[in-house]
Amino acid sequence: MQYLVGLTHLLVLDIREMCELTLHTSFDPDEHVETLLPLSKTCNADSELVPAYVNPVLAVLAFATLAAGAGTVTRAVRTSCLPG
Repeated sequence: MQYLVGLTHLLVLDIREMCELTLHTSFDPDEHVETLLPLSKTCNADSELVPAYVNPVLAVLAFATLAAGAGTVTRAVRTSCLPG
């Protein structure tokens, strides 16, 4: 869900207009970078369209998913090895 929130910031039809009207900054095509992992879309070297909280939240959610998966596997192994 959080990835979708960040991804919506990448779905901009006119990046120059978005930078100028929303962030009140200029668009520099030479400094424009767009990546999916980590989510990033820049207007210039100093301005980012994706909010700063999105990528840390994604990292925490990924870690929590891995921990839950490891816990599930551990529990399944322990319960299947019990005699009875």
